[in-house]
Amino acid sequence: MARIFELIFLFLHRNQSQLVFMKKVAILFLILFTYFCGNIPLEESELRDNVVVTAAKLLGSPYRSGGTKESGFDCSGFVRHVMAQNNIFISRSSSTQVTDGIEVPISSVKPGDILIFKGSNRKGKRPGHAAIVHHVDENGVVYFIHSASSKGITIDNLSQGYYKNRFLEARDVISSAIVIQK
Repeated sequence: MARIFELIFLFLHRNQSQLVFMKKVAILFLILFTYFCGNIPLEESELRDNVVVTAAKLLGSPYRSGGTKESGFDCSGFVRHVMAQNNIFISRSSSTQVTDGIEVPISSVKPGDILIFKGSNRKGKRPGHAAIVHHVDENGVVYFIHSASSKGITIDNLSQGYYKNRFLEARDVISSAIVIQK
């Protein structure tokens, strides 16, 4: 930190006109303001919107088993990546994401909530897939964005039998992130 202040001093105190000096002070103020205030917590609705927008920007990205980057995501890697881009840190796998945040009834989900689905064994109750709520339409149908092995990042809905039959629970990781950030 002392080195930073030394550099600031050198930056500001060179022989120069007052106008140049004031411009440097203004630039320095913006840099410091951004550094110290850049992580101002958003309101919950803004954060939820940001999560959905971040996820939607990745539509069409390919599926990749074990993938956690834009070159390819698996389902839980996608969910974790999107949340991390919004300073919400959750666990890596769908089997542990089922414990992140708080459980919410499916009738109360909001955009940005996480949906957890059964794995390939429909009779089992072991989590094996994760998604992010994109929106809920006027009929209460929940649309979600996820990384599907056959389509990559895509949007589906819970009225479709395949996902409806595999749905386990919904998790709100955003409300608890707001509390932690404040």
